[in-house]
This record gives sequence, structure tokens and C-alpha cells, in this order.
Amino acid sequence: MKNKFLPKALDGRGGSRACLDVGIGACATEPHFHDCAEIIYIRKGSARVFYDCVWLDVKESEALLVPEGCIHCTLCDRSDSERVVIGFYDTLVADRECEEYFSLLPFLNAKFNTGCIVSAKDRPRLASLMNELFDMRNAPDDGAPLRLYSRVIEVLSEFLAEWKKRGYRSSVSHNKTVSEIKKYIESNSASHITASEVAREMNISYSYMARLLSEHLGVGFCDLLLSARIDMAKKTLTSSEMSVTDIGFECGFPSTSSFIGSFKKATGKTPLEYRRSVRK
Repeated sequence: MKNKFLPKALDGRGGSRACLDVGIGACATEPHFHDCAEIIYIRKGSARVFYDCVWLDVKESEALLVPEGCIHCTLCDRSDSERVVIGFYDTLVADRECEEYFSLLPFLNAKFNTGCIVSAKDRPRLASLMNELFDMRNAPDDGAPLRLYSRVIEVLSEFLAEWKKRGYRSSVSHNKTVSEIKKYIESNSASHITASEVAREMNISYSYMARLLSEHLGVGFCDLLLSARIDMAKKTLTSSEMSVTDIGFECGFPSTSSFIGSFKKATGKTPLEYRRSVRK
């Protein structure tokens, strides 16, 4: 249950930047997460999807967008159900260094759970795009990868258009230094790093780093570090049988009590409750 990739040899390091999978019939996937984003479209029937901390009901003609690293699993008990699943890397749309990156792909850069489900009733074009992708499984040809890439981008544009209509906005703005700070914290969250150490690593002053985080993310260093540790704990709870005490120390928490308290405040569940809800 550790880092799983979608089928069809998806590889963001020079291989395929997007892949397509079609599901027909009942399914029950294990809790997992990807290094890519995923879109699950229910063409026929309905499904229950565990999404980070909650169970969501995804109905017929609805699409759910799952950000990279988000723990999820899908349950569908109808034998005649039909699903379209798309996996894609951000490099399909924009390079992380470009100015448009954060405005084009807010769901890959922030906890963008609001509006993660979009219905074809609101975006009629979404249904036709997904139907075309569903039919592509029986008609492979030399131009299939390009057609897949273009359709994925069109699907994402439908999500962005719906979010704009609803007034949703990502709180993250583009700044290369902020991106590097976030990446460094996420990579070293299990260690006992301090804000001063991270600032030195970035070759900037502590006060300048604090101002950057406040202006671009609306949070401070401690909030970012805690969020990274909570995310790491979720994945470890999902993919291992380690005890809560061991997971807390593995993820950088100073004590079991601080781990349990912080985890419950962030998710509404204790670590054991979270593990049980995922595996229910």
C-alpha cells in the first residue's frame, strides 16, 4: 500500500505524463496514494471514495479530482458500473518554474479539497470528454497519447472553469523560493529541523523567510512543518502496521501525546480512528 502508480507505466521522469484506465463492474481498491494527480469519473453507477480523511459519495456523471499524495480508495458495488480513471503529472500542463503554474494547477500545490467534485450537469463538456476517453480503450492508435494528453488538459480546464464560477481560489501564489522551502520541509519533516536552519539552507534570513511564508502561504514555519508531519503520519498509518508510538517518533513528533493531540486537531480523528476509518 505504499506509493502506488496508476497502470500503463506512468512515469513523470521522461516517460508517459498521463495514463488512462477504464473500470467496469464492482471494485474495492486498497487505500493508496500516488506521486501524480488522479481524476475519477463515474460514467455509470456510483462510488464511495475515501478522500484524505472523509468518505465522499461520487454519483453518476460526477468527477473527483485527487491531488498527488492524497490517500484514497474507491468502493463500487454495482456489477454494471463504469469508471474512467486518469492519472497525470503536473509536467503535462506546466513546468514548475513557469509563472502560470500555481494559477493553472492549484490542486497540486495546496490543500484544495473544496470543490474537488465537479458534475457533468454543471459542466456538460465534461461528460463528452469522459465518454471519448472511455471509448479510447478500444481504439488504440499512434495518435492516442496526444489525444489523451489534450483531453486531460480539457478536463482540467472544466474543473478550473467550475471553480472560477463558484468563486474558489487557491491561497498559494507562485514563488520559487517558497516552493523550495516547502519541498525542503517536506523532505526533512521527520528530522528536528528549525526555522533558522531552513533559512540558512535557503541562503536567506529568518525574517525574510517568515515574511515569504506569510505573504504567499498565509502560514508560518511551524504550521508547514506540522502539516508535513501529519501527511507523513497518514501515509504511514495507511501503509504499515507500526504502532502509534513508533509512527509518532518516525514522523518527528517529540512524544506520543503530542502526536495524538496534533493529529486529532488536524483531522478530527485520533491516529487509530483514522487507520480504522481507512481500512473499514
